[in-house]
Amino acid sequence: MAKYHPNKEVSQAIEYAVGLGWTIVAGRNHTYAMLRCPQSDRTGCQIPVFHTPTNPGQHARKLILDIDSCDCAYKDEENEEEEE
Repeated sequence: MAKYHPNKEVSQAIEYAVGLGWTIVAGRNHTYAMLRCPQSDRTGCQIPVFHTPTNPGQHARKLILDIDSCDCAYKDEENEEEEE
């Protein structure tokens, strides 16, 4: 397991995102990093990962919920299926 974040739960959530094809971009100010979905244009999703969240467990669950609710990557697959 790679160490993406000082908190174990948040690091596991980031690892889950990376496994789905998301990319990590270094954050600024209070954000530790930004997670960007596989759709790499302006319409893609971005999720901030905070460096010191008040409740790390809740922040990790929210990250996973946001990652799972992103349908940007699936929109392209649906359009390709409709064209065939």
